[in-house]
Amino acid sequence: MFSRRTLPVWIGLIALSGMFLLGQETWPPPACVDIDGDGYGSPASASCTYPELDCDDSNAEVNPGIIEGPDGDPRCSDGLDNDCDGLADSEDPDCELCRDGFEPNETCDGYFSLGTVYSHTGEQSWTARIYPAGDEDTFRFLTMSYDLCNFEQEEHFYIRIRMVPPQGAPCKDYSLFLYDDGCNLLQASTRPGCEEESITFSWDIHCEVDDFRYFRVRVSGVDGSYDCGDYELYLDLWRS
Repeated sequence: MFSRRTLPVWIGLIALSGMFLLGQETWPPPACVDIDGDGYGSPASASCTYPELDCDDSNAEVNPGIIEGPDGDPRCSDGLDNDCDGLADSEDPDCELCRDGFEPNETCDGYFSLGTVYSHTGEQSWTARIYPAGDEDTFRFLTMSYDLCNFEQEEHFYIRIRMVPPQGAPCKDYSLFLYDDGCNLLQASTRPGCEEESITFSWDIHCEVDDFRYFRVRVSGVDGSYDCGDYELYLDLWRS
């Protein structure tokens, strides 16, 4: 197979190949480059405290060892992919606990139904959340008389909607809007800061003719304000 003349050449090549492979196995791993000092390097290196890649080596609050969540974790609203899984904030299943049970209800047509609000039964309340940035909450409800009407005269219904934004620092500024069932704006409450927003709206009724009416209400953050804490929504209906 090999001639005597070429045999030494083949032996030399085989020996050099073995030395090359042996050298590969014994080369040290690349030095750890860990600019933010969180133990994770970029590029990933076994020389670092942790061998995984740091997806942002300029921020010690971003690395594969960070745990996002549970509910209320500020990391779920900072716009960062803190745990380096390729998903940030609302896109990350770890932060889903920051959402409320009414989602999705971002548009006038994509509302969540609150059912029926009856007159003279007292104020009804719900808690919800504006999360993440750009989120809005839209609800639809039916108003209806709970007790007997006066057939002899025209009467009036009054609906009051209150919204109390999440309390505490930093302050979150939310606005409140009331629409008819065709999504036409009826009234708005846009007080600055994190004070309560309130709307009172009245209309005429005739007993058993038009003594019920659908409305839609929207809560949104001013300039994209949002929070993982609850705001409170109150509805109260009475007749006179």
